[in-house]
Amino acid sequence: MQPQVLLIVLSTILCFSANAQNTVMADSTGLEGIVLRSPAYPGPTRSDRPNEAPFAAKFEVWNDSGAVVATFITNDEGRFSLTLPPGTYSIVPDSSAPLIHPDRQKKLVNVTEGNFISINLRFDTGLR
Repeated sequence: MQPQVLLIVLSTILCFSANAQNTVMADSTGLEGIVLRSPAYPGPTRSDRPNEAPFAAKFEVWNDSGAVVATFITNDEGRFSLTLPPGTYSIVPDSSAPLIHPDRQKKLVNVTEGNFISINLRFDTGLR
C-alpha cells in the first residue's frame, strides 16, 4: 500500500473513532457513585473505626410523578452507574433493604443535559 493511501485510511479511521467517542460522551447522562449505610455498627461511634460501610442493595429511581423509571443494584463496594435522561429523580431503597423506613429515605438528585453526575448517597440503618 502506498504511503499516501495508508495515511488517508488511518486518518479516516482516527476521525471516525474520535467522532464516535464524542457522540457517546455527549449523549450520556445519568448517575454514578457510591451508596453508604450508617451507622454500620450498634453502639457508640468510635474514633478508631468509621461507623459507615458500603451498602449493597437494590434501589428504585422515581420520577416527579412517583413512577419507577429504573432500578439498580449496588455492588459489594456500594458502587453503581445508571444512564438516565435529564430530569429530577428520587433514589429510594427497595423495601427489602435492611434500613429503618426505606420508603422514607428518598434522596433527590438532578441529572443535567450532557452530564454524568457523580454522587455519594448515605442511608440510615436505624442501628443505635
